[in-house]
Amino acid sequence: MKGILKGMAAVVFGGMGCFITIVFVVVLAVVFAAAAVGNALPQPLQSMYFAWLLTGVPNQSDAVLPVGSSHIPFTGYDGPTGFVCAVPAQGATLTDCFGTPRVWGYHHGLDYGVPEGTPVTAPMSGIVTYAAFSPIGYGNLVVIENHGYQVLLAHNESVAVHVGQVVVAGQVIAYSGNTGNSTGPHLHFEVRRASEKGSEAMDPATVFLPGQTEACNWYHLVPANEYETKGCERFH
Repeated sequence: MKGILKGMAAVVFGGMGCFITIVFVVVLAVVFAAAAVGNALPQPLQSMYFAWLLTGVPNQSDAVLPVGSSHIPFTGYDGPTGFVCAVPAQGATLTDCFGTPRVWGYHHGLDYGVPEGTPVTAPMSGIVTYAAFSPIGYGNLVVIENHGYQVLLAHNESVAVHVGQVVVAGQVIAYSGNTGNSTGPHLHFEVRRASEKGSEAMDPATVFLPGQTEACNWYHLVPANEYETKGCERFH
């Protein structure tokens, strides 16, 4: 009887060992295959691909995020206000609109084509809450917050401010580039508002930022033909 039991145990545990080994090898093969696929993709798509693998979400913040769930949470800062109605980088042209359809939903900001290394200025006064490379596609990102609003300036070549620094409207905060999920040199300009339901992306042309006293149409700050060519009036 003991011999029979020993034989059965050997078969069972031996089979389990083989099964575990097979599962381990398969998982390892999948991981290496996934990495190989990602490394074979063009650079602009790599960050999107790996972000999807790691988080299961598209490579861009959702239109609405629970407060504090992203790497750029609101801090509640309320400071001196100031506003400049000017494209944050001189010589820029409009290359994409707020609301343009995307795989993950829609574009959450405006894109301005601008040469790499162009000074990027703060459109509003506030405190810097993020100034580093973003792992979710924004590249080198600067976030400025004040009175429940954030402005995000993304894809920079380098940043010129640090977290906790109070900046004034018009101050140089970065230098434009082509980092992160980017298909060419440009500045991504995004506005977010804090609310009870979360962080909501807003069309910059429909928002009054802290210190702003008159409407500022961010689309018409560029040559009219660029605006008409992109057809941004359909999305705001």
